[in-house]
Amino acid sequence: MSKLLINLLISVLLSSAFVSTYAIYYPPSLYGQTSAYISSRLYIFGDLSKPFNTTSVYPWSNELTTLDISHVNASACVGGAIQDNIFVFEGVPEVLQKSDGTIAPLIYKFDSQQKTVNPPQFNVTIDIPRRRSVQAVCDNQGKMYIFGGIDDFTSTGIFIYNRMDIFNTIELSYGWKVGNVTQSGGGRYGYSAVLLNNDEKIVYIGGRLLSGDYVRMNDIYIYNTNLNQWEYQNAGGTVPNVREGHSSVITPDNRIIVYGGSQADPQLAVLTLTEGNTFSWSTPNAKNPIPGLYLHSANLINSYYMFVTFGYLESTNRRNNEIYILDTSKPQEYSWITNFDPKNPPNVINSNGPAELNADDIAIQSKKVWVLGSIIGCVSGFVLSLAFIICLRQCDCCGIND
Repeated sequence: MSKLLINLLISVLLSSAFVSTYAIYYPPSLYGQTSAYISSRLYIFGDLSKPFNTTSVYPWSNELTTLDISHVNASACVGGAIQDNIFVFEGVPEVLQKSDGTIAPLIYKFDSQQKTVNPPQFNVTIDIPRRRSVQAVCDNQGKMYIFGGIDDFTSTGIFIYNRMDIFNTIELSYGWKVGNVTQSGGGRYGYSAVLLNNDEKIVYIGGRLLSGDYVRMNDIYIYNTNLNQWEYQNAGGTVPNVREGHSSVITPDNRIIVYGGSQADPQLAVLTLTEGNTFSWSTPNAKNPIPGLYLHSANLINSYYMFVTFGYLESTNRRNNEIYILDTSKPQEYSWITNFDPKNPPNVINSNGPAELNADDIAIQSKKVWVLGSIIGCVSGFVLSLAFIICLRQCDCCGIND
């Protein structure tokens, strides 16, 4: 590993009217990277063999920032008061302790507006252990939740943690606090995690335990961020095989799309939250299947497009330098696509009823209603005015007056 080039931006990709991709661009192959989507840009944080410049290659942005961060198996999520910062919980640093004795920061804040990166300053200090292979989750209140993880790089021993560390991304000076782990199912690493759309529960899927065993995929552990409590569900349906190093995203209708991971079979699996608040697995066959991956990253973009980025190829254990896109808009028909048009989203069939609209959708629909209402109003007014004039003329012709 060497210095990390952080700013791999797909701003052109996500704002242009039309993009064709299976291999959008061939950068140096990455693995164990993390990624975050913010302001129509996909930021990729991960291990690189050397710094490189992407300014001349479509569709990567010409913004280039080389930052003094180097890690693998880190985790990132979007936080801050207005959701414009990315916080990276560092995994395995290239240099844990520098020659001057300074220790690599445990967490970094990347300002997407200023294009700067700095470790937050804390007034409240808690001894937070370093570890890798976690999945950080940020809620809408600016809290960053980091559960479990493995430390096999700071000493000669191996430690797998059963702890929940919570970082305040808005009130940075207050820093960390420790959450409850009673009934969490034990420490683990290499899992995936998503925040349910009700914005209070985090769902943890798969991974490996202290014993070395894999977490069964029907064993679903859920952390309630409001109550600081855990609950367990035994998911039904067609349960997929165990895995670690996989990814997951959640759609607006509460389908958790899981892809890849070592030992994964099948690669694609869907965990659905039913109307009865229970979980059920399915293993759909997506059109145009892609290679099996692990230690990749995934992000949901434009509500229904799952971008799967880099990682290792399961078949060859070689690094992958491609990006794949899964269209999840139709619950009964998943498809890996080569065309992505952000200006023309799919016609969504919601598995739990009518499709939900985000704020941008609502604004667009409101404008359409307003324009349509204006047109109808104008036409109606014109017709009524015309009828009134005709009526007056007919009255004059007939000699009718007051």
